[in-house]
Amino acid sequence: MHRGAADGRGLSAGAGAPVTVRHELDVVLADVEALYRAAIADEPSELDLTRLRELGIAWGRRQRPLAPLVLALRHHTESAVAAVITGDTGGDVPRLVEAVRRTEVSAVCALASGFEQAVRGEDGQLAAANLLWGGHVPPEPDYAVIALRCDGDLGPRIGHALTARGRLGAVHLLSDGGGFLLAPAHDEKDAVQLCEELREDLADPTWLAVTWRPNTEIEDAGVQASVVLDLVTNLAAPPGVYDVQDVVVEYALMRDTEALVALLALIAPVVHHELLRTTVETLVATAGNRSKAASTLNIHRSTLDYRLNRVGHLTGCAPMAARGLQTLATALTLHAVVHRRAVAGAGGSRSTTRTPW
Repeated sequence: MHRGAADGRGLSAGAGAPVTVRHELDVVLADVEALYRAAIADEPSELDLTRLRELGIAWGRRQRPLAPLVLALRHHTESAVAAVITGDTGGDVPRLVEAVRRTEVSAVCALASGFEQAVRGEDGQLAAANLLWGGHVPPEPDYAVIALRCDGDLGPRIGHALTARGRLGAVHLLSDGGGFLLAPAHDEKDAVQLCEELREDLADPTWLAVTWRPNTEIEDAGVQASVVLDLVTNLAAPPGVYDVQDVVVEYALMRDTEALVALLALIAPVVHHELLRTTVETLVATAGNRSKAASTLNIHRSTLDYRLNRVGHLTGCAPMAARGLQTLATALTLHAVVHRRAVAGAGGSRSTTRTPW
């Protein structure tokens, strides 16, 4: 369905009604949904990409910030991937996941191309988007790629902090709640130091997931940073600076679709049984101490053991053994991440301009 020309008339909310960023995001993401449906069916549509370039032009001409748009696309992508992983697609799940992720790259590049045509000048958000989605590889330098989560508008505060610290050449994609920061860094140690400086300068509790990569691998670094941030927040980690080593097992499984699907299937009987799920979560929280877990649950030790035996029978993992409990704990964490993403998509990811983190 054609929604209007690239001059922005097609973004109108109706006669006499004000056009808002929220409404424009709804229009753009409706087109992206069509792209995802085509990708999952393995039928990519050039017409949809053309439409997205038009919308990028209209977005730039209205002087809208690029950050909430492309961050919403990232949110929408993760919801679509979660739906493929948890749904009955009847197809090759890894292939479908890869198709959705390729579509995200195509969609962002098309929008950024239109936006660039409209703004016709230097724009830090555009530079960050091009770096993160593979649209541009700078000749130098290497970058710290940081995914952030923090309440409130980070943009102005990040800019002041970077200037005060003499961190020149940084670009960012930040919206209400978080986003990405890319800054030149000599090595991993320098990247972590930058994060520590930012955490010190930002008054609010802030979670920062950092990775450092050669400038040819920035796109992969952005994916890694966002997954790490998602994992540490689902693990209820305190505000701080994190990298992939803090969640290395969970991260590896999140990036291996076949292993992730298998682990989600393993934990499904537990997460669908509230009593068993609470029991396992309590045992994990007490580091496998059954006496303490029974006390926390206010049940007899024999009742706890009965429930744990049921968990072992349903999953094939013995929660009384360290290895089995670790497997169950990891599966619960990954289920929480994927389930949250799937629910966000089913609930309408276009209902908010906040970022996924």
